[in-house]
Amino acid sequence: SPRRPRGRPRRPAGTGVAAVAACVAVVAYFVAEHPSAGDVLRPVPVMLLAVVLAFGARLALVPPPWLGGDRLARGIGVGTALVLGIGFVLASRLPGDDAGGMASYLIFATIPIFFVGAAVAAAVGRSFHTGVRAATWTALLGTAWVFVLWLLESVRWYRDGLGLLLDAAGGLPIGVNLSDAIIWTLAWLPVWGLPIGVLGAAAGAAVRRRVSAPVA
Repeated sequence: SPRRPRGRPRRPAGTGVAAVAACVAVVAYFVAEHPSAGDVLRPVPVMLLAVVLAFGARLALVPPPWLGGDRLARGIGVGTALVLGIGFVLASRLPGDDAGGMASYLIFATIPIFFVGAAVAAAVGRSFHTGVRAATWTALLGTAWVFVLWLLESVRWYRDGLGLLLDAAGGLPIGVNLSDAIIWTLAWLPVWGLPIGVLGAAAGAAVRRRVSAPVA
């Protein structure tokens, strides 16, 4: 008998669109509350913000088939992105973290989060590509959520006299936090995290093959 065609996979627009909308809303709030932010923004960060948000909205509304149809990868990617965001907030509120800012979290905590998430996805899904898809979702959603949290936490840091969120530098306008958020999350974080996720996917797939290999 002829095979029945599979149903079209549900487009995962909700989470991605909400993340993009949250980014737009938090930028509007930040600039409205601190008009000086517009004075420190340079053309390059502004164009980068516009391009990344437009690209994120496009992926959320119409994800490519290789990305949108893998529910396991999407689920693990969402969970890993949540871990990334929750860890960011917790790290920003640890006693003594005002001494060095949040750059160290983005550099070092991103490594195990991306690696483990992609490795688990590849091992459970028995596919290297599932791990890569999970890492991609982590990058897309985690970047947006950390961007939102960055601006919210930067206001608290500035109010408490802790300086900029990136490196605790003092004596600079609060609007510098917006430029830092654009560069360090929207640009740097996915470029840093995705290769680590690919390595994790390769490790997870290799472990799964070794476990599943028949014993001679």
